[in-house]
Amino acid sequence: MYIKMLLGFITRHCVSLFVFLGETPYHMFTLAMGFIRKYLHNLLRFALILCSIYVVYSCWRFSFKSTEKQKSAPSFPFIRKTFTNRTNCKPKKNIFFMKTHKTAGTVVQNILLRHADMHGIFVGLSRTRDPKFGYRDGRHFNRDFIRKSDSPINMLCHHMRFDVSEVSAILPNDTVYITILREPGSLFESLFNYLHYDCKSFSRLPLSPSGMDEWISHPRRYFRGAKDGPLWWFGKNSMFYDMGFNNLNNDEEYIQQSILEMEGVFDLVLLTEYFDVSMVLLMDLLCWNLEEAAYLALNARAASGGVAPEVRRTKVEEWNHADTLMYRHFNKTFWRRVQEYGVEKMNENVKKLNELNQQLHDVCVDGGAVGVSRVRDPRNRVYNPRGVEMKGYNLKHDAKELKICKDAIRTENNWFQYFLHKQYGV
Repeated sequence: MYIKMLLGFITRHCVSLFVFLGETPYHMFTLAMGFIRKYLHNLLRFALILCSIYVVYSCWRFSFKSTEKQKSAPSFPFIRKTFTNRTNCKPKKNIFFMKTHKTAGTVVQNILLRHADMHGIFVGLSRTRDPKFGYRDGRHFNRDFIRKSDSPINMLCHHMRFDVSEVSAILPNDTVYITILREPGSLFESLFNYLHYDCKSFSRLPLSPSGMDEWISHPRRYFRGAKDGPLWWFGKNSMFYDMGFNNLNNDEEYIQQSILEMEGVFDLVLLTEYFDVSMVLLMDLLCWNLEEAAYLALNARAASGGVAPEVRRTKVEEWNHADTLMYRHFNKTFWRRVQEYGVEKMNENVKKLNELNQQLHDVCVDGGAVGVSRVRDPRNRVYNPRGVEMKGYNLKHDAKELKICKDAIRTENNWFQYFLHKQYGV
C-alpha cells in the first residue's frame, strides 16, 4: 500500500520536477525552495510511516523467533529425548517423599524439586530457617511445622519424623507416597563417619574402622538412648525411627506390624543400592520423562566406605534388627515391581539413564567431583562435618548459565532459599 502511495507521489509531481530542471539557476533555486516548503511535511510524514512499519516488523520478527525458540527448546537443552513414559497416564504433581538420612535421598529430592520448579508445583516448606521439619528435636511431623500460604501444597520432600495422619491432612488425597531405604550395614558405616561428632554415642570412640568395629561389637557400652541428647536415634534403627516408629522396641510382632502399616502407606520404596533401577520405577510411577531423572551424586563423601565387611554387617543386622527386617521386606517388594515392569525394558532404560547422566556430567561439570573445599562457588558447597571430606562440583564456564546445570548441583539449603524467595518472596 505504501509503495503505491510513493509511486503516486512521484507521478503527480514529475511535471514540476522537469520544469525545475529546465529553469535558470535563480528560478531553479526559487522553484526548489517552493517545492520543499510545499511538500516537506508530506515527505517527513511518509518517512515516519516507513520507519514505523520497519520497527513494528522487526519487533514482530524478533518476538516470533524468540517464541519459537522457547517453545522448541527442551527442558534439558543438551539431552535428546530418549524415552517417554506411559502415554495412558497423567503426570503426577502431588508427591510426598519421606527423605531418610544417608540414603541418597538428596538426589531424589533434587530431581523432585527441579520438576516442581519447572512445572509450578507448590512445595511445602518449614516455617523456620531450617529446611527440616522439627527433626533435630526428635518430634513427629506436625502440620504446624509448615509455613503458612494461601496456595495449596502439592509436595513435601524435606527431612521429618513421619506421621501419616499429619502429612495426609496437608496433601491432596491423590498424593503419591515414596521413600528410600539403604542396606543397614553400609548405612551404619556412613552414619558413623558422617555423624561421628554430632551423635554422642559414636563420638565415644575414635573415628576409624577399628573404632567402628568396636562400637558395633559392644553397642550397649556406648549407646545410651535419649540420654545422649540430640540425634541419639542414629545409634539404633535410624530408618525405622524416621518412619515414625519406636526404634527401641525389639518386639517382633510390633516390628512386623509397623512394616505392614508402612507398606499400606507408601506407593513405592526405593533402594539406594539399586538407585538407577529405582529412578526408572519412580519415573514410571509418576508418569514423567526419563530425562527428568538425570542426576549427579550429591551430599556424598569423597571417599566412600564401600561394602561393609561381612562380620560387621552381621553385627549391624543384629543390633539394628528393625531396620534389617524393614529393608528385607521392601527389597522383596522392590524386585516384584521390577518383574512387573519388565526386566528387559528395565535394563534398556537403566542404560538410557546412564547415558543421560553422562551427558549431564559432560556438559555441566568442570573435570569431576572434587573435595568440598575446592568447590569455587560457596553456594554449591554442602555441609562438611568434621573428620570427613564431602564432594561437590564446579561448573564449566559455558554451563554456568544453563539452568539444568545450576539446578543439578544445587544444595538442599540452596533449594530451600530458592523456593522461599519464589513462593513467599522472602
